[in-house]
Amino acid sequence: MSLSQTVSSNDVIIFFNSLPPIFTCKGRVIVFLQNRNFIESISLRSFNFKQMLRIGIERMLSYFLRSRVDEYIVQTDSFKRVLEKWYKRKNITQDMTITVFPFMDSDNFLSALPLERRVRQHDFIYVADGVAPKNHLALIDAWEILADLGHYPSLAITLPASEVSLLKNICLLQKKGVKIVNLGWLSHAEVIHNYQVSGALIFPSLRESFGLPLVEARKLNIPILASELDYVYDVCEPEETFDPKSPRSIARAVMRFLDISLPLRKVKEPDDFVNYILHSKIDGVNNGKN
Repeated sequence: MSLSQTVSSNDVIIFFNSLPPIFTCKGRVIVFLQNRNFIESISLRSFNFKQMLRIGIERMLSYFLRSRVDEYIVQTDSFKRVLEKWYKRKNITQDMTITVFPFMDSDNFLSALPLERRVRQHDFIYVADGVAPKNHLALIDAWEILADLGHYPSLAITLPASEVSLLKNICLLQKKGVKIVNLGWLSHAEVIHNYQVSGALIFPSLRESFGLPLVEARKLNIPILASELDYVYDVCEPEETFDPKSPRSIARAVMRFLDISLPLRKVKEPDDFVNYILHSKIDGVNNGKN
């Protein structure tokens, strides 16, 4: 309300909260859009009630007030395509510009780099909070599949203590010998340190407006295993990709990266099938089955 009363037509107003202004502003309005949940028709059932309510309100504000925005700035080409499709769902006479402008604080990033070479502590690392689109459940299930196959690569994650359900699942797997360690919340310097003591970044996120860990890993020349989705290719070329909705696909990508041969069933001949049927019938009779 204060902005709407004080800005002039020559002013530029930048909104970093991904939302358009509630009150009309005379100046040029730019929205730096970083949240895909606001503009994509994605089910919110995986969020808790408060998150669902908040995102639902923010979606309505984004859509019905979008004509007040003169320019959107996003950080990837794939996000721009999503935004263009969303914006054109209804005819709006006002011109609107979408600019792709990826950026990060390189000086701060470089200052966090250690001088000495680090010893590897984790085979893989996933830097992300616990919101549903980060897809931790599929990643955890993939590590359980790997353990069932007799493989135990180590995985470091960065979940806050509030993610009780996820941490409980991880604790149960740890008791089975699955090597998952939760580092908790990390400062940026600590994140950089843990990148450098990890063999690879694994990134199963379902959607990203930018994907900063992918950019950071690329700058550090750390191998990347990531979802086979457009946002990944906007910022990097991963060594391996997978279907993020399939824990088995994630597990197979990990095995390929570790040069572990994938178990394949041998394709047999028709005669083998006939012999199997015949022997099954004989075995069934011998076991007292009709």
